[in-house]
Amino acid sequence: MNRDRASAIAHTGITIANPIPGAVIDRFVDECALGADDRVLDIGCGRGELLLRAVEHTGCSAVGIDPSPSQIAIARAEAARRVPNADVTFHEAAAGGVHVELHGYALVACVGSTHAYGGLSQTFEALKIFLATDGHLLIGDGYWTEPPSAEYLAGWGATSDELPDRAAFEGSFGQHGLAVALQYDATIADWDAYEEPWLANIDAHVRDHPDDPDAPGMTAWANETRARRRLGPGVLGFALVLATAVRG
Repeated sequence: MNRDRASAIAHTGITIANPIPGAVIDRFVDECALGADDRVLDIGCGRGELLLRAVEHTGCSAVGIDPSPSQIAIARAEAARRVPNADVTFHEAAAGGVHVELHGYALVACVGSTHAYGGLSQTFEALKIFLATDGHLLIGDGYWTEPPSAEYLAGWGATSDELPDRAAFEGSFGQHGLAVALQYDATIADWDAYEEPWLANIDAHVRDHPDDPDAPGMTAWANETRARRRLGPGVLGFALVLATAVRG
């Protein structure tokens, strides 16, 4: 299965590809008190919704990086439609595959994309170098809300060492010299609001395109997600965290 294509189909009409509500993202961005002279960087930006919201609300400039051709194409089209005169640049590249100025960003985001650096700890170290003095780091990542059972893990092909528990997740910020300013943990209702539409998109596509060579893989992907939801609703957590570097 072409995962990039499948994800694009699944997220048709879905602007934020994670369970964090848009109003929460807006509140976290507002906390940064961005202005027209500030710059924002988003690693794994997807279709650029976080950046576009920030630019619309504050007039800041923005840089987004994502390896997905389909997502970057959407991001560029949306930027042209929503903020045609703004200083917004989207790069189709892996996290380390494009040169950006290595400091001076008022906000650096990596939401649901820490895998781009090999995990949460590596992401902290990679992103801190981009921050301006008193800049903010916005991280979105998963954790276990409780120890996952063997049945739960087997049901969707996961392993317990893929994620930390909540205490380890939260503790990792301080271990990397970061002070948490805000944290939001996705609720089961947030997960439902995010996942049910994309599951419906997959089902509709497979039903309407039974000869699509990606259809079996898309069905398996959807079934794994349904198994996770059925076997352990709420076991998979996801948090959005706004943090600043501790100075001296």
